[in-house]
Amino acid sequence: MEDISEYMRRTDERLAKHGEQIDQLRINREHDSVLLANTNALCLEIKGKLDELEGRPGKRWDSVVSNVVAAVTMAVCAYVLARVGLG
Repeated sequence: MEDISEYMRRTDERLAKHGEQIDQLRINREHDSVLLANTNALCLEIKGKLDELEGRPGKRWDSVVSNVVAAVTMAVCAYVLARVGLG
C-alpha cells in the first residue's frame, strides 16, 4: 500500500511539474508572438526606408538630366541670339 501511495505522490508531483511547464510554454508562445509582430513591423519599416533610398539615385539622375537640358537650351538660345546680333 505504501508503494502505491508513494507512486501516486510522485505521479502528482510530475503532473504538477508538467502543468507548470505547459503554463510556461504558453507564456513563452505569447511572448514569441509579440516579438514576431514587433520584428515584422520593424522589417516593414526598414523595407520602406530601403525603397526610399533606392529611389534617391533616380531622383538625382532626373535632376542632373534636367540641369543638362536647361544648360543646352540656354546655350542654343545664346548662340541664336548671337547670330541674330542681339548678343
